[in-house]
Amino acid sequence: MNANRDPAAAAPADPDFSRARRGVGWGWKLLALAGIAALAGNAYWGYGWYQNQTQASRAARDSQNVRLADLEQQFATFAAAQPELARRLDALQQSLRQLQTETQTRAAQQNERLDREAKLLAEALNKLRADFSAGAEAWRLAEIEQLLVIAGQRARLTGEAELALVALRLADEGLRQLAAPSLAAVRAHLAREIAALTRVEKPDTAAVLRDIASLAKEMDALPVLGESAATTDADAAAEAEAARAAGGAAAEDKSWRGWVENVLADVRALVQFETAGEPLSPILSAELRVMTVAKIKWILESAKIAFMRRQGELYVARLRAAESMVKNNFATDTPATQAWLQRLQSVAAISPAPALPEIGASLRALRAALRPN
Repeated sequence: MNANRDPAAAAPADPDFSRARRGVGWGWKLLALAGIAALAGNAYWGYGWYQNQTQASRAARDSQNVRLADLEQQFATFAAAQPELARRLDALQQSLRQLQTETQTRAAQQNERLDREAKLLAEALNKLRADFSAGAEAWRLAEIEQLLVIAGQRARLTGEAELALVALRLADEGLRQLAAPSLAAVRAHLAREIAALTRVEKPDTAAVLRDIASLAKEMDALPVLGESAATTDADAAAEAEAARAAGGAAAEDKSWRGWVENVLADVRALVQFETAGEPLSPILSAELRVMTVAKIKWILESAKIAFMRRQGELYVARLRAAESMVKNNFATDTPATQAWLQRLQSVAAISPAPALPEIGASLRALRAALRPN
């Protein structure tokens, strides 16, 4: 029986081997504990992650619920406002249709106007082609005719002899360049009309304006009505006083009758209603004198403008108005006023637009030559 036993089993145990087996056992135990700790940590982290995900899911669900409620409220508001929106949409559509109708109407009117203008332009172009086809001579004759028309209008309507003479000379030069024998009679009429306009005496506008300006300047020195009489009475009183003083005490009447006569003479000298048989006129105040002089100067300025514009009737009327104001407000018995009035009459006798001769014969002769029928 002892012969069948394992020799290794029968041999005594090795102490180093026993210690090694015990070390390996403890390692496995530690490894198991570490695994358990790792599992526990993973379980704890997983539980925390689960909690976080649960809270995030709940927050997202709450946010979605809030947004859904907001959308439901907006939808309800839109549904409530839908009739008003429909009404506004109908109004906008109606306005759009009205605007479309007005636009079409305006476009049609614009097209009609453009068609009319196109027809007028076509007619003008056709006339221009027809006129141009007549040649340069026809154009030149038409220009000469217009010059003669302008000369006649200037002479007849505005009395501008200078401009009429310039137009006649230009027309005569045009006829000379054409050298048409059939227009010799027209040139003969033009020569007579140019000579007649040349003989017309032209007013010296600068001299007339200087004279009127001088009259306006001299207005400040003219004595107003009543100043000359007052000055004469004052001089007479001064002379009488000097005579009484020169006579001395011997010439003075000492009686009570002489004293009364002296008092009455002094009173009559203070209160006078007429001088030399003529009624006294009140003297203008300084303000009224300035206003009267300014008004007369303004009338004279308007007369100058009328003269430059060749408005003869207005020119004379303005000077007559100035003359009337001077006679009514200034002393006409003084040499200064009389000289002023004479100069005013001399200026008024100058016509800004003298009578011009008739210059229509050349135009009639030219039209007769161009259009004999």
